[in-house]
Amino acid sequence: YTKYPQAAKAFLQFMMEKPQFDAWLAGAGAYIATPLAGYADLPIWTSDPKHTPYRDPVKNMRPAGYAGKLGYASAGAGADFIVVNMVAEAISGSKTPKEAMERAQKRAERYYKV
Repeated sequence: YTKYPQAAKAFLQFMMEKPQFDAWLAGAGAYIATPLAGYADLPIWTSDPKHTPYRDPVKNMRPAGYAGKLGYASAGAGADFIVVNMVAEAISGSKTPKEAMERAQKRAERYYKV
């Protein structure tokens, strides 16, 4: 919310213009996924191989809660980092992949009450 919606819109428009966005992106070390396909050719994406993966995720992203409905359950499951923690537990070796999946399922069931 803002008392000045037109100023906020103008600021966002200004920041998304190529000169500002390019400088912002470079300052962030390319750790911002560009929402505009026209910016996929900026030099930052290929100046360092570590930057390139951050160029394309927006075109492949799914909304939070995909493929289910958005609501309290999907918001809670996302905020509780169920999938993130499952992957971290399996990769770190603190749990076997099967144990990590079982734990994630139990945590998800708290929200979705299956």
